[in-house]
Amino acid sequence: MKKTLPFMILLFLVSAAGLSAAVIPHIAFVYPAGATPGSKVTVTIGGQYLKDYIGLNLSGVMLDAQMTNYLRIYDRQEINRVRRSKEVLEAKMAEEESDLRKQQMQRQMDLLDQESAMVAEMNKKDKKDPAMAAKKQFNPQIAERITLEFTLPADVKPGENELRVITTNGLSNPLRFLIGQMPEVSEVESNNLMTAPQKLTSIPVLVNGQIMPGDVDCFRFHASKGQTLVFHADARSLIPYLADTVPGWFQAVLTLYNAEGVEVAYDDDYRFDPD
Repeated sequence: MKKTLPFMILLFLVSAAGLSAAVIPHIAFVYPAGATPGSKVTVTIGGQYLKDYIGLNLSGVMLDAQMTNYLRIYDRQEINRVRRSKEVLEAKMAEEESDLRKQQMQRQMDLLDQESAMVAEMNKKDKKDPAMAAKKQFNPQIAERITLEFTLPADVKPGENELRVITTNGLSNPLRFLIGQMPEVSEVESNNLMTAPQKLTSIPVLVNGQIMPGDVDCFRFHASKGQTLVFHADARSLIPYLADTVPGWFQAVLTLYNAEGVEVAYDDDYRFDPD
C-alpha cells in the first residue's frame, strides 16, 4: 500500500488539473487599457470563464474592484439554441407529473431565462448603437464581458502594469495596463468619417479607443502653424494578435489631414516597431 499511495495521489492531482484547466479564466482585452493615478475607473474586460469573478490584481496588488455587470455575447446559432431549449423544456414541464422533476426543470429554466435576458440586453445595445453593432464580429474568445469599477491608488507608479482577473477557478493570464499622467478621454462612436470626427478639446491628450473589423476612428483638434506635434499609438504592444482577423497581427496606421481634408502625413510603423 505504501508503494501505491504516491501514484494514486499523482493520478488524482493530474486528473484534477485537467478538469480545472477547462474553466480557468482567460482575458483577451481590457478597455480602457489604462488610467491615471488616483482616478475612478470603469473598465470592460472580455474573455472566457469570467462569470465567477471575485477579484482584480494589478501587478501583485489587489484592487477593490466591484463587478457591476456581466454579459455574454451570443451568435445567431446560440440565440436559436436558447430559444429552442426553452420551448422544449416548457413542453416537458407541462407534461411532467413529478414535483421533484418539475423543480429540477425549473432550475434549468431559470438558467435559460438568464441567457435570454443577456440576449435581450445585447439586442437593446445593438439597436441603440447600430454603427457599432455593424462592426461586431462574434468570437468565442471574447464572448464574455464583465464591467468593473475601482479607484486606482494615488501612489501607483506610472508605467506598464499587469492586470489579471481572479475567479473561483483561479488567476487569469495578464494583460498590459498602462498608468499615465496625461488627461485621458475615450472614443465616442460613431467617429468613422472625416466629416463627423470626434472633437478633442485640448492637447496633449491620451485617447482610449477600440478597433473593430474595417474600423476607422477620426479625431479633430486645433493646432497652430509651426507647432511640433508628436503622435504615439499603442496597439500591437497592448494586444499583439487578433484571433478573428487575417493575418491577425494588429497593424495600426495613423494619417494626419489638414482642415481642408488634404493628407499631410502618414505612418504605419516606427522604424522596427509596428506601432
